[in-house]
Amino acid sequence: MESVQSLHFDASLLKEKQRYEAFQESMSVVYQTHAPTVQGSFKGSIHSHLIDELMLVEVEANEQTFIRDRSKIASDGLDHYMVQVYRYGHTRRTDSDRETVGNARSLIVYDASEPWESRTSDISNVTLVIPRALIQGKLLEDSGHHATIFSTQRPLANLLQETLLSYPTAINNGCTPEISVQSCVDLLALLLNEQSSNTSANKDDQEQIVEAYSRVLAIRIKRFIGQQLSSPSCGVTEICNAFNLSRAHLYRMFADEHGVAHYIKERRLSRAAQLLTYPGAQVFDVARQCGFTSSSTFRRAYKKRFGISPRDMLQAHREEKQHHSQIDDGQSWQQWFLALRDTQESER
Repeated sequence: MESVQSLHFDASLLKEKQRYEAFQESMSVVYQTHAPTVQGSFKGSIHSHLIDELMLVEVEANEQTFIRDRSKIASDGLDHYMVQVYRYGHTRRTDSDRETVGNARSLIVYDASEPWESRTSDISNVTLVIPRALIQGKLLEDSGHHATIFSTQRPLANLLQETLLSYPTAINNGCTPEISVQSCVDLLALLLNEQSSNTSANKDDQEQIVEAYSRVLAIRIKRFIGQQLSSPSCGVTEICNAFNLSRAHLYRMFADEHGVAHYIKERRLSRAAQLLTYPGAQVFDVARQCGFTSSSTFRRAYKKRFGISPRDMLQAHREEKQHHSQIDDGQSWQQWFLALRDTQESER
């Protein structure tokens, strides 16, 4: 997994009179907020994850209005794309004549250099914050994307939605997601480019879309493999049947991975390495959960891959002193936003 730092703010840990004011202050790095609910009963939390040069932000909150006006844009200097998906609730844009509603069946793209105002219901959403410099060179057009809403019935949008919603769980569980957060930037670029190509199609653009769907297919196959790792039968035949592919096509797709079988084996061993860190882990159980037909086969493969036996690794984990810390700081994720902005400026 990429390098991850996590910070958490939960208004419920504060006195009732302080809750909404603290939430407002924490969100003020991007928005001005106004809530119609009784201040003391307000519920709101922000879980932010800094992943290399990207930031993933989970927000749960009561209904309120989020405002980003031109004075705010001028004062904070943020220049990011933000792609947002919902677990529940909806948002309705109120600063435009055009009807713009996002919910759990949609994916919303915002450009932080453009103003907007929206009213939400009680919500739970996940937002990926992408400095413009990290996506700008991947886009056919670097304008006209603000407040764009994609239906998750579209394959690319559905894949990106599923990935963003699953990523926080993977972070919290210490697991490696099937799709890296950096790949989410590529998925978003492909989705925006697909839209641009539909309005001004040419041969090169259409070829790019075909290539994009091939990459999405490869990602879906890798996700399928991740879901089937515990099954010893997971292999070429099962994958070809599930995706209606020929063996030759599948082999070509995994040529850079040294073949399908090698990729599956590597995924199983990586999963085993994670499971062995869990308290109470047993070699036999880990082997079975990772699709190995026998403990001896697993032990040989693991030692060849990592240079240490599974049993010795378990012992090393038991002897290692564990350090756990939780940080509750509503201001720190603001500093991350500013750090992303400063990083972007230095890359220009």
